[in-house]
Amino acid sequence: MDAPQRRRILYVSHTGLVSGAERMLLHMVEVLDRGLYEPLVACPVGGKGTLDQLVSGAGLTVVPIPQVQARFTLNPRLLVRYLKSVAESVRGVRRMMRGVDPDLVHANSVRAGLVATLATVGMKVPVVWHVQDDLPGHPVSTVIRWLAFASRRTWLVAVSVATLRRFTEGLPFGHRGSLLYNAIAIERFPRKTQPLDSAAEQFRSELGLSAADFLIVTVGMINRRKGLLPLIEQFAGIAGQNPHAHLAVVGAALFNDDVLYEAELHRRASALGLQGRVHFTGGRKDIPAILRAADLLVLNATAEPFGLVILEAMASGTPVIASAVGGIPEIIEDGVSGKLVDSPERINPLNGNSLGGLMTAAISNPRSLDGWVEAAIRDVLPRFTLQEFSDRLHEVYAKVLIARRRVADAR
Repeated sequence: MDAPQRRRILYVSHTGLVSGAERMLLHMVEVLDRGLYEPLVACPVGGKGTLDQLVSGAGLTVVPIPQVQARFTLNPRLLVRYLKSVAESVRGVRRMMRGVDPDLVHANSVRAGLVATLATVGMKVPVVWHVQDDLPGHPVSTVIRWLAFASRRTWLVAVSVATLRRFTEGLPFGHRGSLLYNAIAIERFPRKTQPLDSAAEQFRSELGLSAADFLIVTVGMINRRKGLLPLIEQFAGIAGQNPHAHLAVVGAALFNDDVLYEAELHRRASALGLQGRVHFTGGRKDIPAILRAADLLVLNATAEPFGLVILEAMASGTPVIASAVGGIPEIIEDGVSGKLVDSPERINPLNGNSLGGLMTAAISNPRSLDGWVEAAIRDVLPRFTLQEFSDRLHEVYAKVLIARRRVADAR
């Protein structure tokens, strides 16, 4: 019997910068069954450490496409500029599609999905939109949502139930909408030991910490939705009573005006007298060691479609406190595998169960968090392995390609 013909899957990224979504793209091509599928990656190229370099290093073919320079705005001049960028990307992807001829396009973001669907008008190829961000309340969001719904070739996979619901807003996508939780390579995040290993200890030494100091970390891109300014202000409220408490802000400003927000964070920390207590490390490549070095991870986001770093901290044996927004409650069982708090937009500093109160309790009795760690490792991590991710990804592809074949046969 002849072996089944491999299907060609074209992964499309609207950006060459690497953050959580791009890391998941690399996981997708890593777990893909090469006996069934042939992967190619289309993305902007250029620069050390960018997505194209990582994809090429993995031995995959990279197809260059224009970068999408677009964001949500009501400024007419900016809107025209962004629409031109989208149009240029659509033309570039359409030209590229003729040579690649994929069986399925997997767009790694909503922006990439918009470009891919428009670029394949008149073609039969299905397009999967990987919804990894929440659409803001904006007229353009409504247009994007309805375009995805109207195109019967467009399918959705979302990183959480909350994110899928927020995108669809009641539109009956039905079988064209699926859930694909993010996952981690658990072996990349070994559980911390006591005493700490040399890499974890090295990070604490860089910050000038002793074994008696309690280190809180927050990890991720620096932007407003991460709730970093309220976190620093909450930390300031407990720092005076807890002289051994330290906060490390790990991450860099990558997009848009985030560098201005980062400068605001530095100014606020200085104004609150937190020099030497709040540490801005910039972007780092040693995140596993940092998570092992930490006594507590805090994710104080105002919006978070998933929260990949939560899984990374859990695997590292580090307890987690996170805001109950987006997909986070789908990961953490409150009070069992971690602790959920209100979004920083609804902070009540007098609430003993507030972020400040919980950080104080953790500093006072770190051993009280051991139960969260054990429950997370036992109950949470098995749901988010690369094997689970791979199984679900292949189910989605099979469903999309079977539906495509049925449409072709009906014609």
